[in-house]
Amino acid sequence: MVPEGETEPIRSVVLQLIGADGRLPTRDVDLLAHMVVAAVNEAALLIARARDSQDALARGEAAVDILLDRLVAGDPTTREF
Repeated sequence: MVPEGETEPIRSVVLQLIGADGRLPTRDVDLLAHMVVAAVNEAALLIARARDSQDALARGEAAVDILLDRLVAGDPTTREF
């Protein structure tokens, strides 16, 4: 889990990734970055509590990859904001 005061560097990277190519409305990028950080924190909690931490880590990493891929997937020219 990311300590509360240390989320800014992570959010900054997430903001750059989310807003990099205009696939999401700029007005929602900060909110979405907060949501991604929350999702990563939740995954960390599940991994920390898992009986098989290696398996949970692999599944958590895959889930975060899917989340980010789908968050920014698609053709930005066909989206309406």
